[in-house]
Amino acid sequence: MVYHHSYEEDSDIPIWKWNKNHLFSSNSVYDFLTKEDSRKHFKHIWKSKFPYKIKIFMWLVENNAILTKET
Repeated sequence: MVYHHSYEEDSDIPIWKWNKNHLFSSNSVYDFLTKEDSRKHFKHIWKSKFPYKIKIFMWLVENNAILTKET
């Protein structure tokens, strides 16, 4: 079965859903990741005084998302 969908010539409008003005900023990401009600178990990482590359690495470790080359 073939489906037909008509597309309009309108442009896409990106919306960032994690802040009230719907605009992306690194501050909005930080605020989202450090909010009390979301990701409480990562607060110790984001509020630490480690360099950001270490914070990101530790966040990946806790999410079991470290990229490794397994053969």
